[in-house]
Parts: sequence; structure tokens; C-alpha cells
Amino acid sequence: IKTFLKWGGHLPSTPEEVANFFAEQAKLKAVSTVERYRSSLNHWHGAKRLPSPCKTELVRAVLGGISRTHGCKQKQAKPLLIDDVKKIIDHIQGSRLVDYRNRSIILLGFAGAFRRSELIDLRYSDLEFVPEGVLIKLRKSKTNQQGKHEVKPIPFAKRDPSYCPVRRLSDWLEFSGVTYGPVYRRIFRSQKLGETGLTGDGFYKLLRTLCEESQLDTTE
Repeated sequence: IKTFLKWGGHLPSTPEEVANFFAEQAKLKAVSTVERYRSSLNHWHGAKRLPSPCKTELVRAVLGGISRTHGCKQKQAKPLLIDDVKKIIDHIQGSRLVDYRNRSIILLGFAGAFRRSELIDLRYSDLEFVPEGVLIKLRKSKTNQQGKHEVKPIPFAKRDPSYCPVRRLSDWLEFSGVTYGPVYRRIFRSQKLGETGLTGDGFYKLLRTLCEESQLDTTE
């Protein structure tokens, strides 16, 4: 919104003004940035209960042209493979509180193909240990917007217990004493366990640091 106003736009705005704004911004910025501007302007008008110029045919046509002319495949981070995960776990050989947490969150995240949001939102009450492993209840997520009941089973690793997500999860819970609230929490430099869960940005920085320390390629 600040960018739009600084450009000379007015609120509420008109389809013509918004279309010109998007066209000029597309010359300097990525398509994803222009799309973010569209979302912000659309939200502003909706919050004021005003008709959104972003929903008009004129603006949609301009955005379509921008996407066709300037659009390109967005960069994606390289996926972690099983050998990469093993290399990270082999690197985390300490016995500090943070080491127990990091081993668990990496192995569980990989074994369950969890999204970052699902991992950091995981709560103790979502866990149910069974003879075969652990059942994890998933609440609302990017692929489950309605919050429908969904359970993801994580079995014990049979070949190599050192890379077992269930055993490492049990180790973390026992060592940390977590019996309620967020499973994966912030840990202070003093190794004191926090009450709040990891943030999305905190998990991203954690994973990137572990990859770099394990000498894995972190370029996107």
C-alpha cells in the first residue's frame, strides 16, 4: 500500500490507475512482487467494503499480460535426499538439549514429508505412540484448509535405529520433558527450554545452518 501511494496512487482507487501502477511496477520488479501488490490492494478495498479494482476485467487483463511477458519459473530450493539427511544427523552428535531437538525435527520432517508449518505447529496432544511407531494428527495446514481430521503414521525405522524418527522423537520428549504445548520449541543459548514453539523463520535458519555445517549445497 505504501508503495502504491508513494507512486501516486489513490485510495480508494480505480481500475485504470491500478492497471497503470502494475504495468510500471512490472518493468522493475518480479511478477511475484506485483502479485503481492495486487493482493494488498484487493484486501484494502475489501476491508473497507468497497468494490476492488483488482477484480475488474481491465486489471485482470493487464496482470495476465504481465505474467505472460515477464513471468518465469520461480527458484526452488533443492530437495534434501536421504543421504543428505543422514549427513546432517551424523553431524549432530552432541548431547545438548538443542542437539536432541534438531535430530528429531530433521528426521521426523523428512520421514513424514511435513511442511514447515506442520512441524512448527505440532503439539504434544497431536502425538499418539503405538507399537508400530507414532501417529501424528494434522490440524489445519496449506493442504488442509478446512482443518479436517487427518492422521499421518510414522513407523519405526527397521534398518538403522540411529536414523529412526520415532526413536529420536521419544529421545527428545524424554530429555526435554515436553509433555504439553508445542513439541519443537525455542531453545536459548543457555540451553534453557522456551515455552513457545519455533517460528517459520527460526526453522528455516536452523535448517540452513545445519546444511552449511554439514557441507551441503544451500544455493537455491
